Amino acid sequence: MPRFIGAPLSMKIRKFNFVGNPSQSPFKKGRGFRSPPLEKGVPKAGDFIFGRIAPKTILGKVFPIAFGILLLALLLVACASIPPTNGDQATPTPTTGTTLTPTHSPAPVPIATPTPIDSSLPFPVPTTTPTPAQTSVPTTAPTPTPPPTPPIKSTEPPAPTGLKITTLSIINSQQKAVTIEVEVAATPEQFQTGLMNRKSLPEMRGMLFDFSVYGGSVNIPFYMKNTYISLSIAFISSDGRIVDIQDMEPLSEALHYPSAPYQYALEVNQGWFQKYAIKVGETVKF
Repeated sequence: MPRFIGAPLSMKIRKFNFVGNPSQSPFKKGRGFRSPPLEKGVPKAGDFIFGRIAPKTILGKVFPIAFGILLLALLLVACASIPPTNGDQATPTPTTGTTLTPTHSPAPVPIATPTPIDSSLPFPVPTTTPTPAQTSVPTTAPTPTPPPTPPIKSTEPPAPTGLKITTLSIINSQQKAVTIEVEVAATPEQFQTGLMNRKSLPEMRGMLFDFSVYGGSVNIPFYMKNTYISLSIAFISSDGRIVDIQDMEPLSEALHYPSAPYQYALEVNQGWFQKYAIKVGETVKF
């Protein structure tokens, strides 16, 4: 008896479940494989799908066909439910003598309807349709604009920058308060400049020198270098009392020392203290 790699043929035949006598060869004419006989009892659920019920029954013949038709119907429904894309649409090829009609018509553009004007309102209601702007053409030539007039320059040099302006009140010998507006010089640089290079000084204007930067009373002299205005100077103590009054001539470099230490000095037009009855010993209110 022939063997299959060390095993008798009869064992192989039994393993592959041949129908008939196991000792007979399955390769003879008329022999072959077939399904095993049906078992008795209720068939399994899978027997209907794989057609293991006897093909002679009506259910065994109809069920495979019905199952195939059902699968085909489900496939067609699934394909129909997929929306087409722009790339999937075929572009029709024009032929001679034919006119292509677009398959999609453009969406209509909404036209704004003008709102009716209510005559009962106190003002007109604008409509939704804008009115095109009209450009007006000037009928007359425009009037030429005159050139700006240059500012008139003053011959008097401006006051030094950075000076604070304040008001003083002086009680004169007649017990009347005389008010004067002063520019305050409070730094060594401002002390050196003073009223130099000024051509005039208003009557009720002066310059107050505040020497508080030196920490107390001083005895510094004054002179009139580069000063073109005749001045009078009052030396004032820290408590506001006038300790000395002197007149100074323009462009003179003579030194004017006070008769007593002072903390403030007030320069005005020459003769101003005499005109307003202000003497030594009067009080200045800052």
